[in-house]
Amino acid sequence: MVFAAAWFGALGILASAGALLDVCTRKLPNILCAIMLATGLTFAFVGGGWPALALGLAHVAAAFLLGYLFYLVGTFGAGDAKFYTATAGFFPLWDMLGLFVAITGAGFLLLLVWVFMKRSLRTRPKDRSDFAKLPYGVAIAAGAIAFAALRMPESCCAPIG
Repeated sequence: MVFAAAWFGALGILASAGALLDVCTRKLPNILCAIMLATGLTFAFVGGGWPALALGLAHVAAAFLLGYLFYLVGTFGAGDAKFYTATAGFFPLWDMLGLFVAITGAGFLLLLVWVFMKRSLRTRPKDRSDFAKLPYGVAIAAGAIAFAALRMPESCCAPIG
């Protein structure tokens, strides 16, 4: 139980830091993503050994490809892609679809709030600054934390085999 709490706490703190930085600066620093990735994979290894680490790395690789595709299409910024990839390090490969659905759902809710706020605040429609863009790091963090909370006993690198 202590391991699960530490896993959830680390994910929550790092994801929340990313969300806050994305809102305040519209940047997701490389160092935060590197620390988050290393932390998630360390928990995988400690919780389940080499097999769990391999499943975490497989999820990271798949998330990188998906995030890069979204970046190429223009759905994500590069920072969002690397933050999504780093977040994937906290979850084994079999959680990929669930995590993706949770992040997409959080992104949809964030978009609704974003559109409502832009209309109610009557911001300039032609504003092209970074602050005119949706801070999708918030959706990545919220989706990951919500998914982790729902899957807490199973997701935190349960021993394999």
